[in-house]
Amino acid sequence: GKRKKLFEMAQPTQSAMALVLSSKPSGDVAARVVVTKMEIPKTKRASKESKELARQLKAMEGGVQIRATLTASGLVTSDLKREHRNLVAFMVELPSRPVSVGDVWAHSADLVDMGKHWNGESDTINRVELVSLEREAEGTTVAVIDFTVAERHAGRYENPSLAKPIPATMEMSYVGRGEFLVEEGRWRRVAGEMATIAKGVVTVDSAQRFVMVPLDPI
Repeated sequence: GKRKKLFEMAQPTQSAMALVLSSKPSGDVAARVVVTKMEIPKTKRASKESKELARQLKAMEGGVQIRATLTASGLVTSDLKREHRNLVAFMVELPSRPVSVGDVWAHSADLVDMGKHWNGESDTINRVELVSLEREAEGTTVAVIDFTVAERHAGRYENPSLAKPIPATMEMSYVGRGEFLVEEGRWRRVAGEMATIAKGVVTVDSAQRFVMVPLDPI
């Protein structure tokens, strides 16, 4: 017969965050990520666990969810959870060395941790490229940077507590494009998509589209 799913995960339909940056006396940068909006999809037959998860997500509104310390180039130096480190890094990370148009480098993101009971194979793409330097009419130089970071894992969980191994796959990807204002030293816009597809122990099929634009200094 069909194997029963252990649980399913639902994603918020819409959320908004604010990244607040401030200089530190050491020369590093302090970062705070504040959740300003969290919309949770309503389901007709939500389980107690789903309702509790929705309540916890909604309660995040207005609170500082992540605090981090960054280098001047946006490299996260704080000891954070993997998913928190990735989120901050995708918002701020720049190359740590001078680059020219056409140069390619790797991002610090580590998308997936399959755990100690995982036995399988993986494929990884990690590519960030300076696509162009565009000089605009008012004299502004815009660096266009493309991000392609993806991982795919296929195999099985072999936890001794399970009656038999559970086949599973996990795919996660981040594809985006950023416009960086060279003279001002800040992003004008970053837009992209984070997608997750998982089968086996966890069932997930989600795509989160995002846009990051500057807010007024506070």
